[in-house]
Amino acid sequence: MKEYVYDSATALLCRRLRPDFDVGGIKEEFDPALWEQGEVTLAAGRDRYFLVGRPGDFSEVKFSRSERVPNTCQFLQEFLPGKPLRAHFSTLGSHSRVSLHVDGHVGDRYKFFEQTIRIHLPIETNEKCVFYVDGELFRMREGEVWVIDNRKTHAVINRGKPRLHLIVDLEPDEKLLEWLDDAYPDESFTDER
Repeated sequence: MKEYVYDSATALLCRRLRPDFDVGGIKEEFDPALWEQGEVTLAAGRDRYFLVGRPGDFSEVKFSRSERVPNTCQFLQEFLPGKPLRAHFSTLGSHSRVSLHVDGHVGDRYKFFEQTIRIHLPIETNEKCVFYVDGELFRMREGEVWVIDNRKTHAVINRGKPRLHLIVDLEPDEKLLEWLDDAYPDESFTDER
């Protein structure tokens, strides 16, 4: 995989991309029982169900039981530009948080994130779920497609019902970079508690 470096045109801290995606089919498909036990990991109060790749092993791309999740595969293989190298569903329970962190901040994992672009697709969420990236707050709504620079400090606070996101790490190509250039303007806000 060739090294990818964010430049000023593509350094989008956290931006909503166009167009939105109808998540109804993915919502119906989500069932943790679809994935083998070896592909389920528990971390920091959230469950992660991996579809492509596995934590720490980004060398092989495979779709687990793809015939059972056609809408999810349509999003990964047809809707998104770029090559999906890792994709997983991430749940976050009500009144929980993901603490401040930087993804893969050391070693090979960081190198992976230097070469990929992280996409979030909220499947189920609520107005009380807030994403923090490098000092700014964002509210991601169901069906919106977001890019985040996960090499920046980020966190999530969920004060409402459980949240479910499909998170994808893409190997960039020209189409993906053009898509990033067409992102919506800044949609950050201040916390109005």
